[in-house]
Amino acid sequence: MAMCTDKKHVKSRLFIAGILFLGMGIWMGGSWGNAEKTIPSFRFDFEHSAYLRLYHQGDSLSQMVYGYFYPFLVPDISYTDTLILRPGHWVELEFAIHRPQEAFLVTQLGDLPLFLYPGDTLLVIADFSDSSAFRESVQFQGRCADINRYYLARERFFAGRDLVYEAALIANSFIPLQERNSRIDSIGALKLKFLHTYTQKHPLPEWFIQYEHWNITYDLLAGKLVAPIYRKRMLGLNDTLPPNYYVFVDSVPIYNPEAVFCHWYYRFVSSYFYHLIQQEQAYRELTSDAARRYSFERKVEMADSLLKGEIRDAFLVRKTTEYLLATGDKEWLFDFIRRGKLRFTGERFTRFLNRYISVKLTLDKGMEAPDFSGSLPDGRRVHLRDFRGKVVLINFWNPRCYPCLKEIPHERQLVEMLGEKGFVLINVCLDTSRKVWLKALRKFNLVGINLHLNGKETKAVQQKYAIAGYPHYTLVDSRGRVYQNPTRRPSDGIARQIEALLRQSN
Repeated sequence: MAMCTDKKHVKSRLFIAGILFLGMGIWMGGSWGNAEKTIPSFRFDFEHSAYLRLYHQGDSLSQMVYGYFYPFLVPDISYTDTLILRPGHWVELEFAIHRPQEAFLVTQLGDLPLFLYPGDTLLVIADFSDSSAFRESVQFQGRCADINRYYLARERFFAGRDLVYEAALIANSFIPLQERNSRIDSIGALKLKFLHTYTQKHPLPEWFIQYEHWNITYDLLAGKLVAPIYRKRMLGLNDTLPPNYYVFVDSVPIYNPEAVFCHWYYRFVSSYFYHLIQQEQAYRELTSDAARRYSFERKVEMADSLLKGEIRDAFLVRKTTEYLLATGDKEWLFDFIRRGKLRFTGERFTRFLNRYISVKLTLDKGMEAPDFSGSLPDGRRVHLRDFRGKVVLINFWNPRCYPCLKEIPHERQLVEMLGEKGFVLINVCLDTSRKVWLKALRKFNLVGINLHLNGKETKAVQQKYAIAGYPHYTLVDSRGRVYQNPTRRPSDGIARQIEALLRQSN
């Protein structure tokens, strides 16, 4: 049995090595013509925004359009203004991004993935009136035009396949751990293979090829790091790990200036730190809230030891806002900062964090939950206030959100267990088109009350509830007052708090 396990492990290591070799081969060799070879200097840009100019070359159907993106420094979602796009006219959307990154344009014809650069304007010319011709008609101009052509080609190539959803299904399947890893590795290999094939015929900046390679690689490895603990806590599986299961960590650098723009690099670093913390006896002896504080403090210490410069500062800002918005533990965190335990090498990071905290910490326990309305699948509109008298868990989610999809089985269990006892789950989809939302409802089979909000409504709710990434849960008592915002996920023990509120209301 041990030999069999070792062979599987060797195969897994070889597979990862193959992925890394393929990715490295993409950007280290070959002739790129006029492709940009210089990696952009790594410095967070707090002064400039990216702009998206849209031109509707069709002859009918004015549309409401808006954009959204996930800010790099905070676990948040940011939206542009919602504008009217008329035939033969330009509109311009502003994205307050701090680094080159992905974003999305939301239209009635679906979402269009984009790549934007601070200080740059991306021009998009398309026929926004015909769903069958929309993507075929898209043209890009600007510094990142080649990158956006790659994004569009990738979406066309994988048409009909939702790779995020496929990975979520695999992660929540009751299959052996090695099979889980192998199947998700296969998805990563598909992405890298497409990147490799595309770059044989089309120009891409070398720094972006490097960026894409590292993002895919760190995504895969972050998933492997958290898989054993996730499967134990969420699926009840006790995997027997090979003695050298975590050796894949050695295949990538922990401090990696080449991955400075990569979202999944920071996720990997956080997962790696947490992996180390779990092995500490002091952490294992703590209860939930104390364990969260200990984990945060140790991550700060590890960042001080293993990271440098703006990578360190960016990581610490992200971890601080995540901790604050996940726990609401303001007093302890502010005391932690006052004691000099959290310092930044750049003063502008301190200013950024202070501004963010002052804006986000506005909805406290006991305050009346801000009312909002949304549309049901049949078009009828309902308000949050319509559920007064019930204990309500609001789930702000998005179909592209991998953690959101992981929560669906646990949300279903909540409704089955408490749905007839005065509890209501409201799933609020915030930043995609109605068409995409309806398709997602059919695919994912969400239970509870399902609502969709348009761009203007989304922006208002985001501000009122200080929405900090997806999924974002808010627990509201039977009197319509906030019990906790944000609150725990269904997979993280929220059922106990709901049951306590139900007992109080009876």
